[in-house]
Amino acid sequence: MARIYALLHHFFRHAMGMKFIHSNPTQNIKKMRVKSKNVPRFLTKKEVAGLLKKCGPVVADIVSVLLNTGLRWGELRNREWSNVDWNETHAFAKARFTETLDESLNYVSPQ
Repeated sequence: MARIYALLHHFFRHAMGMKFIHSNPTQNIKKMRVKSKNVPRFLTKKEVAGLLKKCGPVVADIVSVLLNTGLRWGELRNREWSNVDWNETHAFAKARFTETLDESLNYVSPQ
């Protein structure tokens, strides 16, 4: 809901700037506050340090890459050297999609 409100508010504010309307109809709408039960929790610096301390050196390097890049294990495991741009120091994670019978695309999670 917050995204929809923000989009409409911005749209009408732009319309006011273009002199299409005189006031923003979303101005007096009370914003809804909904607590989500599915809010992701991130590791604290202390938790990360403790995790890396308990890993062996090779596993700690892997976990460090996963934490610092946001890659999933399957995405990291399936990397190829062609995914790395050494000149720009970038690595790319390519998403895979499959086409369904109704011609829509579905994301395929790495294994």
